[in-house]
Amino acid sequence: LYTSPTFLKHFCKSYYEDAAVSFETSAEVHLAFALFLFYSLRNIHSSLSELAIAKKCKPDFIQRFEICKLKQIIEAHVNKEVSKCKELYYNLTRVIEFEGACKNCAGEMHQVCDAQLAFWEHLQTELIDFNILSKDGERIRAHTERVEKLWKELCEMNPYYGKIVGKYVQYANEIRNNKELGSEIQEKYSNSFVKGALAAMK
Repeated sequence: LYTSPTFLKHFCKSYYEDAAVSFETSAEVHLAFALFLFYSLRNIHSSLSELAIAKKCKPDFIQRFEICKLKQIIEAHVNKEVSKCKELYYNLTRVIEFEGACKNCAGEMHQVCDAQLAFWEHLQTELIDFNILSKDGERIRAHTERVEKLWKELCEMNPYYGKIVGKYVQYANEIRNNKELGSEIQEKYSNSFVKGALAAMK
């Protein structure tokens, strides 16, 4: 098992993910991760996402050149695959839309948290106003529904993107206090992770 190419690739990927978190403002780390994702896993969507992050980390001249070069290589690869009628790649390269949905989903998660705090804080006051509680409850419901809608959209775009899966698991565990759901999501995507990577490499 430990000498399996698939295992080794995903073992290396976990190190890159840890480095990307520890050195989140390092253009060099995100660029190296993007190279690994594309050349080793053929994960086009995640590779382009890491390139977009690297571009925001004030890369030097050589790094900007490497970012541009890899992006062109990926685009050429996508065009070649599209010419073979592999429509899957249209979805894998919707980076801008995906990043926007990630940002919106994280924002809605924070709104759920804020609404819950407001609800419980008011519940502990001496003079409880049920109209306020009702409004806070409605806010919780509305933002929760938006989170679930955005989560579903993100899963359809790329269900194997570790960062958003991790955020949703944290949201389920800490904000919704539903550790069963958090464990279910984590197990579901960790078990299907290798399948997704292999599908991306075909």
